Amino acid sequence: MNTPKIWLQKYVDLSGITDKAFAEKMTFAGNKVEAIHKINGEVVYEFEITSNRPDTLSIIGLAREAATVFNKKFTPPKIPQIKSLSAKPINLKITDKTLCPTYSAVEISNTTVKPSSHSIQKLLTLAGLRPVNNVVDITNLMLWEHAQLMHTFDADKIKGDLSLRLAKSKETIITLDHKKRQLMGGEIIIEDQEKIIDVPGIMGGLNTEITTNTKRVFLLVAIDNPILIRRASKLLKLRSDSSTRSEKQLDLTQTEIVAKRVIKLLEKETKGKQSTKLITVKSSWKPPAISLNQDQITKRIGIDISQAKINQYFKSLGIKKTGSNYQPPAWRRDLKTTVDLIEEVIRLYGYNKLPHTLPSGIIPVNETALKKNWLRTIKNIVASLGYTETYASTLISKQQIQSLNLNPKTHLKVLHPTSEDYEYMRTTIIETLLPFVTSNLKHTQKINIFELGTVFHKSNSKNKLPHQPLELGLVSTTVKYPQLKGQLKFLASSIGLTLNIKPTKTLHPALHPSNQAQIFLNTKPVGIIGQTKNKQVWTLTLNISELIKKASSEYHYPHLSTHPPIIEDLTFTLPQKTYLGPVIQVIKNTHKLINKVVLTKTYQQNYTFNIIYQSQTKPLTDKAIAPIRKKVVNNLKQKFKTRLVGKLK
Repeated sequence: MNTPKIWLQKYVDLSGITDKAFAEKMTFAGNKVEAIHKINGEVVYEFEITSNRPDTLSIIGLAREAATVFNKKFTPPKIPQIKSLSAKPINLKITDKTLCPTYSAVEISNTTVKPSSHSIQKLLTLAGLRPVNNVVDITNLMLWEHAQLMHTFDADKIKGDLSLRLAKSKETIITLDHKKRQLMGGEIIIEDQEKIIDVPGIMGGLNTEITTNTKRVFLLVAIDNPILIRRASKLLKLRSDSSTRSEKQLDLTQTEIVAKRVIKLLEKETKGKQSTKLITVKSSWKPPAISLNQDQITKRIGIDISQAKINQYFKSLGIKKTGSNYQPPAWRRDLKTTVDLIEEVIRLYGYNKLPHTLPSGIIPVNETALKKNWLRTIKNIVASLGYTETYASTLISKQQIQSLNLNPKTHLKVLHPTSEDYEYMRTTIIETLLPFVTSNLKHTQKINIFELGTVFHKSNSKNKLPHQPLELGLVSTTVKYPQLKGQLKFLASSIGLTLNIKPTKTLHPALHPSNQAQIFLNTKPVGIIGQTKNKQVWTLTLNISELIKKASSEYHYPHLSTHPPIIEDLTFTLPQKTYLGPVIQVIKNTHKLINKVVLTKTYQQNYTFNIIYQSQTKPLTDKAIAPIRKKVVNNLKQKFKTRLVGKLK
């Protein structure tokens, strides 16, 4: 926030304090001065205002802080006396007081709208604001001084009474920036009998704009619901000085004071006159009573600060003592607990004055940090297999979904998407990986990428959040099914799991109907392995959330036999479309002496398996394994109609 020094000095005397000293001390007290500018010969401080201190989004708030930090006298603005009239301003109906807990309203007639005085224009220009006319400039001046939002309307353009309510979906308003805006629904709006005239806290409507023809001004100083203001600002993509202040917890007791100041300034600048009484609807807000004693402060900061010093700090901050408790002022609604008051004492005493001590006691152990990071482990394993990690948005377009033969209705739709390209939530990682492959195939034919991220599935209950498991997705243009299957088994064994693969058809619409298989952890489906319809890419998806529930870093080393093995190759002719996994499993399950089976060669429909026989207790002979060999041949013949190439020994 740009703050001219001459503006601050209207409320606090800064003489004798250098600009550098001012910036340093204010910064160390929690009001960071980002820079010091010289504009037209005047000093302007650029403050970084934290979100919990909306009171310092005003000249008066910063002046109050400076008075406290430098132990100077704070001189608040004088509250002018105004006329007590019987005529009432335009009526404002508010059915739900939570939308607007407090406001003040009045009318000024016989106004002459023209450029504001030089003194006002100078202050606004130094603060980085653009002078418009005397009416608008006064509201901006008071916005900067008090952080209170004001609405000024051409009263002659208002038809009948006003009402403040929540907007309905697809209602429209043309705002002061001449843009037609469609409301999403749920924004606070003000309307007359014919039209919407304002989106409070955001921007006014063009249909009641103050112009040089305006003769009667309706002034509304209001505090609106900050949560709804912030929501509306984000939905409408409209940020302003007003919305920045209105979305925070502002002082609920100042609307009448600000309105009185604006009335007098308008009378002076526009030569108009107050024509109605000033109506104020007050908030029911009451300051909290916070308990605090000196021992609590000493225990927290480790040093003794005198009660007199604490009382001095609190008095300068406007914090009142009521019995044994303290009550913060209305402009400090961020002060709610004992710790908040202690923090005020610390920052005013000076963080740099606190003694430098080493922590005492036992260092707490973060048990979570000691647990194995399975996500990192899995990423490292996949990367070691030759895949490159990618990151993609979890949001996808309708066209992207349909290009993969998926139904958009099965996807979660974003309520207020930023664009049509980011309208739906992905249900599987390959929905974002496959388009990446397509766009990069023109540059290279060798693509091996993976992503580990969140996918989103609709919940069966309306009251529950979507199911959001972590999923690993691999896509490759260089590996085939046997290699991808081997990589899957290596990944599973590296995290202490055994996964089973069962071929299936039409499991996923984006994949080739005949080249798909489902992956199981015990009997639970945890993923899909398959080939795209154009047969260019093999894909693999795994539900990592399910896998890490059962993952284990324990490794059981096999008992090594001291007796030599017998190794032989058997070649079988297999029928077409015979899956090799079950064939290997049948061979291995034939006898306990078969220690290992590996496919070594293939030629047309002939497959050579390397079989290792080994005993833990004695050496084997060819005579001992002959019946086992014969049983292997018979088992494969019965189950798969295979034929042994050559003769049995």
